[in-house]
Amino acid sequence: METATSEQLKLMDERLTEMEDKINSIDIKMTQMLDALLGNPLTKAGGIIVDLEETKRRLTQLENKQKDNEIFRNRVIWTISLIGVVFLILKFALDVYSKVKP
Repeated sequence: METATSEQLKLMDERLTEMEDKINSIDIKMTQMLDALLGNPLTKAGGIIVDLEETKRRLTQLENKQKDNEIFRNRVIWTISLIGVVFLILKFALDVYSKVKP
């Protein structure tokens, strides 16, 4: 009976050791995941969150540049259109003037 109890205690101790190893492994993996997400302060490496914030900042810059380019393009189109209209009005005025002045 004492041997059976001793065997059971030994098996329980082995299972406990195995569980501790698994918990330590899980803890190490969780630490690695946190380092990947948040960055590691020891190595000054930014994590995925820092990369996402940088990507958001760059995307905002690109959107602003796109708006500026669109505004510039619209101004150029309006300027060219205005010059064309002025040219057509002058041409029309010259045609009318040349027909009126014989």
